[in-house]
Amino acid sequence: LNAIMDAYNQLGAWPECFTVWQELVDQHAWEPEREAYQPSLSIILDACGYSGQCERGRRIWTWATRGAVPVNRNNLAAWIECLCRSGRVIEAAETLCARDLGADTNAGTTSTAQVAVDRRMLELPLKFARRHEEAVRHRVRDLIRQRYPDEWASLRA
Repeated sequence: LNAIMDAYNQLGAWPECFTVWQELVDQHAWEPEREAYQPSLSIILDACGYSGQCERGRRIWTWATRGAVPVNRNNLAAWIECLCRSGRVIEAAETLCARDLGADTNAGTTSTAQVAVDRRMLELPLKFARRHEEAVRHRVRDLIRQRYPDEWASLRA
Protein backbone atom coordinates (compact mmCIF):
# COMPACT_ATOMS: atom_id res chain seq x y z
CA LEU A 1 0.00 0.00 0.00
CA ASN A 2 2.93 2.35 0.61
CA ALA A 3 3.96 2.15 -3.05
CA ILE A 4 0.43 2.98 -4.19
CA MET A 5 0.08 5.80 -1.67
CA ASP A 6 3.44 7.26 -2.69
CA ALA A 7 2.58 7.02 -6.38
CA TYR A 8 -0.67 8.92 -5.79
CA ASN A 9 1.27 11.50 -3.80
CA GLN A 10 3.87 11.92 -6.56
CA LEU A 11 1.10 12.37 -9.13
CA GLY A 12 -0.73 14.92 -7.01
CA ALA A 13 -3.72 12.58 -6.69
CA TRP A 14 -4.19 13.46 -3.06
CA PRO A 15 -7.78 12.29 -2.52
CA GLU A 16 -6.69 8.82 -3.66
CA CYS A 17 -3.59 9.03 -1.46
CA PHE A 18 -5.72 9.93 1.56
CA THR A 19 -8.11 7.06 0.78
CA VAL A 20 -5.24 4.55 0.73
CA TRP A 21 -3.95 5.98 4.03
CA GLN A 22 -7.35 5.57 5.66
CA GLU A 23 -7.62 1.99 4.35
CA LEU A 24 -4.18 1.24 5.73
CA VAL A 25 -5.10 2.63 9.14
CA ASP A 26 -8.49 0.90 9.20
CA GLN A 27 -7.16 -2.49 8.08
CA HIS A 28 -4.10 -2.55 10.27
CA ALA A 29 -5.22 -0.66 13.36
CA TRP A 30 -4.65 -3.57 15.72
CA GLU A 31 -1.32 -4.85 14.43
CA PRO A 32 1.35 -5.05 17.12
CA GLU A 33 4.15 -4.02 14.73
CA ARG A 34 3.62 -0.27 14.81
CA GLU A 35 7.00 0.40 13.19
CA ALA A 36 5.44 -0.74 9.91
CA TYR A 37 3.52 2.55 9.87
CA GLN A 38 6.67 4.69 9.82
CA PRO A 39 7.12 4.84 6.01
CA SER A 40 3.36 5.35 5.55
CA LEU A 41 3.38 8.20 8.06
CA SER A 42 6.15 10.01 6.19
CA ILE A 43 4.32 9.59 2.87
CA ILE A 44 1.01 10.87 4.18
CA LEU A 45 2.58 13.86 5.93
CA ASP A 46 4.37 14.66 2.68
CA ALA A 47 1.02 14.49 0.85
CA CYS A 48 -0.56 16.77 3.44
CA GLY A 49 2.19 19.33 2.95
CA TYR A 50 2.06 19.32 -0.83
CA SER A 51 -1.74 19.37 -0.96
CA GLY A 52 -2.03 22.26 1.51
CA GLN A 53 -3.83 20.15 4.08
CA CYS A 54 -1.77 20.97 7.14
CA GLU A 55 -4.68 20.51 9.54
CA ARG A 56 -5.19 16.97 8.25
CA GLY A 57 -1.46 16.46 8.74
CA ARG A 58 -1.73 17.81 12.28
CA ARG A 59 -4.51 15.32 13.10
CA ILE A 60 -2.44 12.48 11.67
CA TRP A 61 0.71 13.64 13.52
CA THR A 62 -1.21 13.91 16.78
CA TRP A 63 -2.68 10.43 16.28
CA ALA A 64 0.78 9.00 15.54
CA THR A 65 2.59 10.68 18.41
CA ARG A 66 -0.01 9.68 20.95
CA GLY A 67 1.19 6.12 20.68
CA ALA A 68 -0.14 4.86 17.36
CA VAL A 69 3.29 4.93 15.70
CA PRO A 70 6.78 5.05 17.22
CA VAL A 71 7.92 8.04 15.19
CA ASN A 72 11.39 8.18 13.73
CA ARG A 73 13.64 10.89 12.30
CA ASN A 74 12.07 10.69 8.83
CA ASN A 75 8.59 11.09 10.32
CA LEU A 76 9.62 14.17 12.29
CA ALA A 77 11.30 15.66 9.21
CA ALA A 78 8.14 15.01 7.18
CA TRP A 79 6.04 16.80 9.82
CA ILE A 80 8.43 19.77 9.86
CA GLU A 81 8.32 19.95 6.06
CA CYS A 82 4.50 19.75 6.11
CA LEU A 83 4.41 22.74 8.43
CA CYS A 84 6.87 24.63 6.25
CA ARG A 85 5.02 23.92 3.02
CA SER A 86 1.88 25.22 4.70
CA GLY A 87 3.61 28.52 5.49
CA ARG A 88 4.03 27.71 9.17
CA VAL A 89 7.79 28.09 9.33
CA ILE A 90 7.82 29.70 12.77
CA GLU A 91 5.75 26.83 14.13
CA ALA A 92 8.14 24.38 12.46
CA ALA A 93 11.14 26.05 14.11
CA GLU A 94 9.33 26.20 17.46
CA THR A 95 8.50 22.50 17.14
CA LEU A 96 12.14 21.62 16.56
CA CYS A 97 13.31 23.81 19.41
CA ALA A 98 10.70 22.61 21.91
CA ARG A 99 10.54 18.92 21.02
CA ASP A 100 14.21 18.23 21.50
CA LEU A 101 13.75 19.37 25.08
CA GLY A 102 10.97 16.81 25.51
CA ALA A 103 8.12 19.34 25.25
CA ASP A 104 6.53 18.95 21.83
CA THR A 105 3.79 21.52 22.16
CA ASN A 106 2.45 20.88 18.68
CA ALA A 107 1.75 17.21 19.24
CA GLY A 108 0.65 17.35 22.86
CA THR A 109 3.04 14.59 23.79
CA THR A 110 6.68 13.90 24.54
CA SER A 111 6.90 10.75 22.40
CA THR A 112 9.29 12.41 19.92
CA ALA A 113 11.78 13.46 22.59
CA GLN A 114 14.19 10.63 21.71
CA VAL A 115 14.35 11.59 18.03
CA ALA A 116 17.48 13.62 17.52
CA VAL A 117 17.22 16.77 15.47
CA ASP A 118 19.66 16.73 12.58
CA ARG A 119 21.02 19.34 10.21
CA ARG A 120 18.47 18.49 7.51
CA MET A 121 15.59 19.24 9.89
CA LEU A 122 17.13 22.54 10.98
CA GLU A 123 17.65 23.59 7.36
CA LEU A 124 13.98 23.10 6.44
CA PRO A 125 12.47 26.09 8.28
CA LEU A 126 15.48 28.23 7.35
CA LYS A 127 15.03 27.39 3.68
CA PHE A 128 11.27 27.96 3.67
CA ALA A 129 11.59 31.16 5.71
CA ARG A 130 13.36 32.77 2.74
CA ARG A 131 9.95 33.03 1.08
CA HIS A 132 8.55 35.09 3.95
CA GLU A 133 8.93 38.64 5.17
CA GLU A 134 12.01 39.67 7.11
CA ALA A 135 10.35 39.41 10.54
CA VAL A 136 9.56 35.74 9.95
CA ARG A 137 13.08 35.03 8.66
CA HIS A 138 14.60 36.69 11.73
CA ARG A 139 12.32 34.83 14.15
CA VAL A 140 13.16 31.45 12.59
CA ARG A 141 16.88 32.21 12.61
CA ASP A 142 16.77 33.45 16.20
CA LEU A 143 14.92 30.36 17.42
CA ILE A 144 17.36 27.97 15.79
CA ARG A 145 20.46 29.99 16.67
CA GLN A 146 19.48 30.19 20.35
CA ARG A 147 18.45 26.54 20.72
CA TYR A 148 21.19 25.02 18.55
CA PRO A 149 24.21 27.33 18.86
CA ASP A 150 26.71 24.59 18.00
CA GLU A 151 24.89 23.66 14.80
CA TRP A 152 24.25 27.28 13.85
CA ALA A 153 27.77 27.95 12.63
CA SER A 154 27.64 25.08 10.14
CA LEU A 155 24.13 26.02 9.01
CA ARG A 156 25.27 29.50 8.05
CA ALA A 157 28.14 28.17 5.94
